[in-house]
Amino acid sequence: MNSNLTKSFKVYVIIIIISVLFSLYLFEAFLNYQKNANNNVKFKKEMLLKKENKVYDERTTEQYYRYLSNENKNVNVAFYPNYFLKENSNFQPLSGVSNSLTINCNENGYISTYLSDRFGFNNPDTEWDSDEIEYIIIGDSFAHGACVNRPNDISSILRNLTKKKVLNLGYGHIGPLFEYIILREYIQKNTKKILWLYYEGNDQSDLNIELNNKFLNNYLSDSKFSQKLITRQPEIDELIKKKIPDLLRYRDELRNKENVKYKILKFIRLDKTKRVFRNKKEKFQKKKFIGIIKKANDLALNNNSKLYFVYLPSYYRYNKLIKDNNYKDFIFIKNSMKALDIPFIDLHTDLISKNPKAFFPFGLAGHYNENGYKEVGKFLFEKTKK
Repeated sequence: MNSNLTKSFKVYVIIIIISVLFSLYLFEAFLNYQKNANNNVKFKKEMLLKKENKVYDERTTEQYYRYLSNENKNVNVAFYPNYFLKENSNFQPLSGVSNSLTINCNENGYISTYLSDRFGFNNPDTEWDSDEIEYIIIGDSFAHGACVNRPNDISSILRNLTKKKVLNLGYGHIGPLFEYIILREYIQKNTKKILWLYYEGNDQSDLNIELNNKFLNNYLSDSKFSQKLITRQPEIDELIKKKIPDLLRYRDELRNKENVKYKILKFIRLDKTKRVFRNKKEKFQKKKFIGIIKKANDLALNNNSKLYFVYLPSYYRYNKLIKDNNYKDFIFIKNSMKALDIPFIDLHTDLISKNPKAFFPFGLAGHYNENGYKEVGKFLFEKTKK
């Protein structure tokens, strides 16, 4: 190889490397722009003031907790079950602190709260006293009622439409295995319908994490395994209350890290780009997932209940530049539910795709706004009222 050819080859290699790096950093810049757009408090403040004549609450949930706890000692923050996966213990709470004013999140301009029931879920406590339950709702933060107050969550909407009892067993940051376990521990014998809310945005990745936990797998290998959590709420309350200071400290540390120097470092490391490609490589454990749904359906049938599978699309399905690839498994999941004879309710095709931005806070990524939850609740009522 002559010297001229060698030089040309080196030039081409350098050009390719520079082009690849430029493309990666351009993509990283775009991802940062997307995040900043979703967190643009100034834009949200102006829109909220203009449309509803309301002031946007800029306090963090941690600041709000400290503010309320000065006068009310029975205040807690929503403490997600997946936090305990790091503990490698033989005790796994699945809900929050009972009978407590619980602080959740802010995406709509106010910090949402609810008074938890006797088992730490987002329900009026009297729902547990009924001789018949019309619905049990199971799922992650969308089922939980993230970032809205009652009566604007799905369970409350169904409660008002049916004038019957509805139990919300949803909780934030959980996936299909956690959801099945919650059903195992808290299902009521007098339940007519169970709505399983599947969120395409992160249920697959949550499931992968949960399946790696040996303790949770006891529920899959042993049909009689139980922690008897329904009798252990005092233990759950005590454990979570001890952990809350650590959680607040952790969140404060994360927020303090978000200075200019740290943001530049994350940009140089291409943190967001790496996360996108890592998520795309993550394998959907289809066989395990369908096995869990089958077990949940068997549990429902043995309980004389009817299980409905509700498919929730991700906000990013409607983003032309960044798409959530998890929607590619939609057909597989739909066909699998058909094979199991489980009614499949498609919120994407039949509801949200008609006007996606109307369902999300300020038309940006997040959970549903009050109108979105209302429309979803009404839709589910119509699909299951037979």
